[in-house]
Amino acid sequence: MRALRKIVIAIVVLIVVIVVGVVIAVQTIDVNAYRGKIAEEAQKATGRALTIKGDLKLKVFTLTPSVSVADVTFANAPWGSRPEMVKLKSFGAEVELMPLLSREIRVRRLVLDGADILLETDKQGRGNWVFEETGKSQPAAPSGGGKGGEGGALPVVNDVVVKDLALTFRDGRTGQQTTVKLERFNASTKSSTSPLAVALVGSLNGQAVTVDGKLDPVAELIDGKKPYAMALDAKVGQSHVIADLTAQLKATPLRVAGKINAPVINVKELTSLSGAPAEKGKDGGKAAGGGSKSGGSNRLFSDDPIDLKSLHAAEADLDLQADQIITQDITLEKLAGKVALHGGKLSLKPLSVQVAGSALHLDLVADGSGAKPAIDLALKSNKVDVGALLATFGTEKIIEGNADVDVELAGSGGSAHAIASSLGGKTSIVMNEGRINNKALKLVSADLMKVIDPWSPKEDTTKLNCLVSKFDVKGGTATSQALVIDSSAFTIAGGGHIDLGPETLNMIIDPRPKNQSLMNLAVPIKITGPILDPSYTPDAAALAKGALGAAG
Repeated sequence: MRALRKIVIAIVVLIVVIVVGVVIAVQTIDVNAYRGKIAEEAQKATGRALTIKGDLKLKVFTLTPSVSVADVTFANAPWGSRPEMVKLKSFGAEVELMPLLSREIRVRRLVLDGADILLETDKQGRGNWVFEETGKSQPAAPSGGGKGGEGGALPVVNDVVVKDLALTFRDGRTGQQTTVKLERFNASTKSSTSPLAVALVGSLNGQAVTVDGKLDPVAELIDGKKPYAMALDAKVGQSHVIADLTAQLKATPLRVAGKINAPVINVKELTSLSGAPAEKGKDGGKAAGGGSKSGGSNRLFSDDPIDLKSLHAAEADLDLQADQIITQDITLEKLAGKVALHGGKLSLKPLSVQVAGSALHLDLVADGSGAKPAIDLALKSNKVDVGALLATFGTEKIIEGNADVDVELAGSGGSAHAIASSLGGKTSIVMNEGRINNKALKLVSADLMKVIDPWSPKEDTTKLNCLVSKFDVKGGTATSQALVIDSSAFTIAGGGHIDLGPETLNMIIDPRPKNQSLMNLAVPIKITGPILDPSYTPDAAALAKGALGAAG
């Protein structure tokens, strides 16, 4: 017994000595001595220099071991605009010790402070995040690390804190630069099966950005077998969007569903933030449909190809609501509608929106599922304030009053011009009492006013009794079914057709002054030539032939 007791005491003493020795050894290890080795391995893996100027700190004897490093730089590509791709003030991580016993990796806290990251491309579009070949092949990663060949457990990170981060992206082809700054970013969760809370305060190209949200567990995002839920409240400058969405990221194609509510979207501001060219204003814009006055020709519809193949990239079912959408020229209000995207066909139906106080109801289908893009549009509205609408678009208020509008058009083709050339449907505008601004009419249609000037009203405005304009559209040709303007001073009846393919007019109007003494001065007027630059010529022969009887 005495001998056994001595052996036990000796073993205990030996264990104590070993433990104390290990503690002393670990505590006295200078981890900074390994900075060179870490830099060497980084150089081998990336071909870039990793420099650790600050101290490496290792805290082991605690239930939450930690490691930290300070003053780190990572070299940029040789062609880069500055020597460093990454500059880091400090990084720290705390790991829970006990879960490691059950092969679970639980990171209690990650802290990234003072990171300055530059992502850029050269003139050929190659990114500085693409590393050069080091000449050494890396061993293949094992297919699984757990029992039965299964992968290891997913690490759990409870809290991620990012402070004072600057991320800059520079496009070497265009010279355009985008800068994102994070004053503070925090993402926290209790476990791999708990929701993830995120909060962000920062800026985009100098404009304030805040994001608050709640997301499904990260494990469900990686698994991707069921819709991943996201509830986000984001503000960028003046814009404010609240989204409650689900996304199946691993589905083919990507599937998104949910609700988007936008108290304000300032498209003009967001466009300037993105660095994209601003929309053309009222004085410098292109003609409708993307056409422009160039090379001495006026074009209403562009021949630039329309490609709707991107509509196949995702499927969506969304409820949209926006109180205010601010664009370069107009402000849309009270937008509400449903968006459906399936099989390359995008539907906005029903969609309602207010423009200049007038409520518009729109059904729109953009179909990219066939060989040629197709557009189907239906627009209806009662009591449209025509004067306010014209003023909103920067056009002279030729007519003031409320009109009922009914438009149904459909066409297909590889460009806006091709679609216009194939259009079929109808248009109808009916207005009762209103006013005609004679002064504005003279400014907008000076050539027309020269023709009818001998009997045109000399007052600034004329009372409008009614206006009716109805066209049937087939094969890109709009044929007048009714064209009448009746005012206190004159009545105009017209007819003819508008060819959207060649973009030409072939119309005739018969103006009749209500002052009988001026009747002999009135003759029918032919309106011909390009839609954007028509010619107005008297046509006395048409009156004799009674060409406008049906139209009247």
